[in-house]
Amino acid sequence: MPDVFSYNRRSSFLDSGKTLEQLRTEPEKKYVNSNGAAAIVGTIGDEMFKSMAYLTEWLLPDTRVGAMPTVDAQGPVHPARTEDEGAAAQGLLSNIAPSADEMHQAPFNLAFGTNQHLFEWLELPENSARLARFGHAMLSTREMETTDEILRGYSWADLPPGSVLVDVGGGIGSSSMDVVQAYPHISVVVEDRPQVVETAVLFWGPQYAPLFESGRLSWRVRDIFAPWTPLPDARVPDVFLLRLVLHDWPDAEAQLILTHLRSGAGPNTKLVIGETLLTYACKTEDGASLAQDGSQLLPNLGAGNMHGYLVDISLMGLVSGKERTEREMSELVLAAGWKIVEVRRSPGSLWAYVTAVPVD
Repeated sequence: MPDVFSYNRRSSFLDSGKTLEQLRTEPEKKYVNSNGAAAIVGTIGDEMFKSMAYLTEWLLPDTRVGAMPTVDAQGPVHPARTEDEGAAAQGLLSNIAPSADEMHQAPFNLAFGTNQHLFEWLELPENSARLARFGHAMLSTREMETTDEILRGYSWADLPPGSVLVDVGGGIGSSSMDVVQAYPHISVVVEDRPQVVETAVLFWGPQYAPLFESGRLSWRVRDIFAPWTPLPDARVPDVFLLRLVLHDWPDAEAQLILTHLRSGAGPNTKLVIGETLLTYACKTEDGASLAQDGSQLLPNLGAGNMHGYLVDISLMGLVSGKERTEREMSELVLAAGWKIVEVRRSPGSLWAYVTAVPVD
């Protein structure tokens, strides 16, 4: 019918289930009690697409026109400086750990004219609406997995009563919520930045209140780049969960995160990593392939499984992060004192849950 809007399959993702009146009077609650799909559409159209528009300028600094922050693929975020100062700084950076400002660089910084990492920038007062949207967007990543995949990603039922799962960088707890609801014998502590922890409970409807009141799902502030801080009751975590965390960081920062967790691990602590594990399009020595035996498809399933590769380049644009292959992930965790003992994935999926154990 002319002049009457109706959702189709694609535009339905924009619907957060709120009426026009609700959106007018309480726009800050647009994504509450939604699956986050509308939020991730907004995040992609805003921060991600704008950042990717500056990919060329980031990779090829000489192509830049006008005033832009001094940040590029060849070096860290830094104030403008002379050629001699830049050379001296690069020499120093090869011998010492980078500072907070020097750890992060991406096309995002050019797009938004900031030297801050995306996560720090989202926490600015003027970006409060974006931060809330980002939290809900992360909730929608559950839709990218097969149903209850996190529950099949590790043998949660085998954990003893009273076990503690620490959801590292877990945001509002969208990942561990499935675990704590399915397994009453497990308690969860979600760790994240102060601004996230302060508002995390507000993202959930009143039906989740008993979980929070019982203490089975709680939050605490911890900097993932700082040394491990013991839990308040001095319990040793039974499981560390890192879901969609490591891919936000280059190898050096990811190794630092893992190293600090290793220092807080007991002899029986497990590390569970939920990430996309990319597969090469060509055959490799380890025979890794998502295609069935005898299939004419490429080992990575070709264009039919391109989502992980699109996310890979998007991460480069937003946070200078990346998706990793199974071999890259194995080398990364081993360098931090962990060894992969199991990889679980749904048939034909790039998504995987990796279990690692402490090693000396």
